[in-house]
Parts: sequence; structure tokens; C-alpha cells
Amino acid sequence: SITYDFQISNALEFNVGDIVFERLRRTTTTIGVDPADIGPPGTYYFRITIRDSKGNWQYPFDSIEVGDNLYDGMREFTLN
Repeated sequence: SITYDFQISNALEFNVGDIVFERLRRTTTTIGVDPADIGPPGTYYFRITIRDSKGNWQYPFDSIEVGDNLYDGMREFTLN
């Protein structure tokens, strides 16, 4: 079986304190998010981790490159 972890962070590193919204171990590929659940206007990042029942995982997106750092599997968005 396949599950999806969906996370939104206010920082590229996705440290525990930076994650402002998450839904873990979802079995569907759609999710609704109310902007009020995220936080104030600004730049945010989201990532989805796909996992199978054997413990394998992967990110479905390309990486974001900032300076010399490469951040795997996320997208940037702006909340107005």
C-alpha cells in the first residue's frame, strides 16, 4: 500500500518547529488546506513524501536550489 505525507513549512529546512501544517499517512492523493490553518501572509514551502509498505520512500518533485544548498522534493508558494 502507498501513503502520502503532506507538510507545509515556513523554512526550507523543514525542521520540526518550522512545519506549520501536516497531514501524515494519507491514502488519497487530494487534500484541502484552509489558508487560515497555515499562518500569516508570506513565503511557504510544501513537500509530499510517498511511502510504501516496505519502508521505501521518495519525493515526487524536483529540488529547489538556493545558493550552494539543494532542497529536495519541495515547491515554494506565497500566501497573500
